[in-house]
Order: sequence, then structure tokens, then C-alpha cells
Amino acid sequence: PTAADFTEYFNAPTFYMEKDFSQLTLSDEEQCHLYHAAKIIQHFYRRYKDKKEQQQRQRQRQMEAAILIQSYYRRYKQYMYFKRMTQAAVLIQSQFRTYYAQKRFRKSREAATIIQCRYRAYKEHERYKKSRSAAVIIQQRFRS
Repeated sequence: PTAADFTEYFNAPTFYMEKDFSQLTLSDEEQCHLYHAAKIIQHFYRRYKDKKEQQQRQRQRQMEAAILIQSYYRRYKQYMYFKRMTQAAVLIQSQFRTYYAQKRFRKSREAATIIQCRYRAYKEHERYKKSRSAAVIIQQRFRS
């Protein structure tokens, strides 16, 4: 290689680099066009991002609403269960009280029947004793 070849070799890359750089610089019109394109892209990206965030907030609100509804429904079911159990307890108590009152009434009625029977027997016995003693007195008077 000659000195001229070396010179050409070392000068070549700067020439090509300057040529490539010149291709990278944009005219004012191209820069304005790219600026507006970037603004449009940013605008749509921000809209897309806002829409995603809004959807996320909407899903969060729906989730919270669903949890609230479930909570109220569970509370309602628990209340209805409590109410049914209370009504069942009242019914059982009422039936038991009725049964117990009827049992007490039957016992007191049986006791009253026994008392009446014994009283009538006593009265009949007293009447019999009185009638017998009267008959004895009558017989004694007839005999004497």
C-alpha cells in the first residue's frame, strides 16, 4: 500500500460519516411534521392509558359493589335464619305450654272427680247412718 491509499482509507470514514449525518438532519417542514405526529401519538397513548385506568377503576367499583351486595345478602340470609329459628322456638314453647296446661287441667279435673266421688260417698254414708239410726229408733219404739 502506498501513502495515498492510507490517506484515502483514513479520510474515507469521515466522508461517509458526514454523508450519513447529513441524511440524519431534517428540514424544518419534516421536523414540524414529526413533532405533530409525536403529539398525536402521545395524545392517543394518553387516551389509551386513561381508558385502561378508567376501566380498572370501574372494575374496582364493580368488585366493591359486588362485595357489598354479597355482604347485605349474607346478612339478610342470617336474619331470615334467625327469624325462622325464633319462630320455631316460639312455636315449640307455645305447644309445650299448651300440652302442660292441658295435662295440669286433666289432673285437676281427675282430682275434682275423685273429691266429688268421695264427698258423695261420704254424704251417702252419712245419710245411710242417719237413716239406719232412725230405723233403729223407730224399731225400738215399735218394740217397746
